Amino acid sequence: MTPAEVLPVPIEQMARDTGGSDRAKNTVVLGLMSGWLGIGREEVVAGIRKRLSKKGAEVVDRAEKAFHAGLEYAEQHPLKTERLMAAPPKTGAKFVVDGNDLCAAAAIVAGCDFFGGYPITPSSEIMHFLGREIWKHGGTMLQAEDEIAGIGAVVGPPSPGRRR
Repeated sequence: MTPAEVLPVPIEQMARDTGGSDRAKNTVVLGLMSGWLGIGREEVVAGIRKRLSKKGAEVVDRAEKAFHAGLEYAEQHPLKTERLMAAPPKTGAKFVVDGNDLCAAAAIVAGCDFFGGYPITPSSEIMHFLGREIWKHGGTMLQAEDEIAGIGAVVGPPSPGRRR
């Protein structure tokens, strides 16, 4: 697949200049995504403050600078095609979800229509979610007897005429 657009971004240099180390790269990327996709700036900064508050004011300050560096870069280098995300509806309702559920939901949204797997910690929740939801979107989920059988189900049998 060919990317729609490729932008060289000096993420590592920006992280060092504003965040004080390479460890600030993720925070620079948060700023880039916030700028290019319209993700809530105040909410991201609030999350950064909450997450890093125990590490001290200096760490929080550097992280905020790294975030703003990414944000400013995105504003100065707009994408060819606007890709702002629609704001979510304000329902007032909240729900708790984990990364495995989000991973499984993203797979469905990306077009996954088959999952072959075996329940094993820490990712059993992915299979449980897909078992509940994938069929609603025209997909199928197979719980295999072990990990090898799960892989075999995904790979499938050899095509006719192909030697094993």
